Formats: sequence, structure tokens, C-alpha cells
Amino acid sequence: MTRRTLLCGFALLLAVGTAVAADALDAPLKDFKLSDVDGKETQSVTFDEGEGKILFYINGIAKTTVKAADAGDYTLTLDASCDEANKTLAKIKIMVNGKAIKEDFALTQADKKAYTFEAKLVKGDNTLHVEFINDTYKENEYDLNFYLHGAKFEKKKAK
Repeated sequence: MTRRTLLCGFALLLAVGTAVAADALDAPLKDFKLSDVDGKETQSVTFDEGEGKILFYINGIAKTTVKAADAGDYTLTLDASCDEANKTLAKIKIMVNGKAIKEDFALTQADKKAYTFEAKLVKGDNTLHVEFINDTYKENEYDLNFYLHGAKFEKKKAK
């Protein structure tokens, strides 16, 4: 009897884990299209596979598409960091499907941190747009850069 209970419990945990994973939409950094603010490719906004992050050395844009199995309310989590410059942290604009989620979001610390936002996704393709908007630089004094370490959407559970 105990063995059967353990096997059933393990099967239930496996099923729950699979259901939770199905509700998470990872946005691999290597799939983002990177550009300057004018939409032109640049080496100043680039993906560093070794470091596992997108490097924004200038104001720039990272865009990708994620496919949602269901429309609904999702939580967007961005793992981000920056270089502090002149007592200023990075600011970003976040859009989903062309709609601003945050127009002028300031990171709260320079070290890597997970930031969460509410977003509505449609069934099928959804576009995520992350834009670094406050680059500042003064030679030999300071250089504000933004780093995107990860992005994912998780479907909110119905209450």
C-alpha cells in the first residue's frame, strides 16, 4: 500500500511540475533582435553568450516574440542589472504587443535583480520590447550601461 501511495504521489508531482512548466514562457536571450533606437544593428547592443546576458552600451532595443498557448494575464519577469553612473541607475521602457507596460522604469539597484510586471498576452505570437533609455557617458568618469540577464512570462493563476 505504501509503495502504491508513493508512486501515485510521485506521478502527481510530475504532472503538476509539467503543468507549471507549460504556463512559463521563456524568452531566450539569443533569440532577441538587437538594435540601436533607430532600429539599426550595432555592436553596442549585443548578446554575450559567455556571460549569458544582453549588453546595452548605448540606448538600444531588444525585441523578441513568444508564443502563448492561451490568452490572459501574465507576469513578466526581467532579470536585469546595470553600471551605476553619476549616482544614476538604468531606466528602461517595456512594451508587450506595442502597448507600454512601463514607459520609464528605473532599476532599484545596480546588481542583478528580478523585476516583475503585469502583462496581457494574446493566444499565439506576442512581441516583447525592452529598451534602454537613459545612457550617459563621460570619458574617464562614468558610463551607464544596462544588462538584461533573462526574460520570461508566467501565466497568472485564476482565483
